[in-house]
Amino acid sequence: MLLTESVPTSVPTSVLTPATESGTETELETESGTENKSCFDWIVRNNYPEADFWLINKSSQEKLGEPVKKFEPFLTGIKCPALILPEYGYYLCLHLHQQGLWKQYAIGSISWKNLRLKDLKSVFRDIGRNHRDQYRSQYKSFVPTKIPAERQGVCASL
Repeated sequence: MLLTESVPTSVPTSVLTPATESGTETELETESGTENKSCFDWIVRNNYPEADFWLINKSSQEKLGEPVKKFEPFLTGIKCPALILPEYGYYLCLHLHQQGLWKQYAIGSISWKNLRLKDLKSVFRDIGRNHRDQYRSQYKSFVPTKIPAERQGVCASL
């Protein structure tokens, strides 16, 4: 959906393209692709050429969930949040793959496994929630609590 009807001709329409909300996904469409404007929400989609990296979602048990940097239409694309560097996100997914996280989500036959998009989104939603909680606790402003009436005399004499 573009806002071309009421846009002045001097302003490029790609700058004014509205952010799309798809679940918890927030992105802004620009001439160079899509940019994730959310600070903590990961974008996880199938056939997503604008992603930062991709996960192998159909393969043998050993390669399932392995991140790759080359786009293929059958891979699941991962777009990192604004506060996460794409290289960090790539190595985070590589770590999850090496730890065997994706094995518990694998479904399918003995030799050919796949990952459901719902499961991938759930894992990245939890990672985003964890980053959000860490950020909030790190930058939480100090608010002093009220001193109870019975202790005000003790505190005043100090």
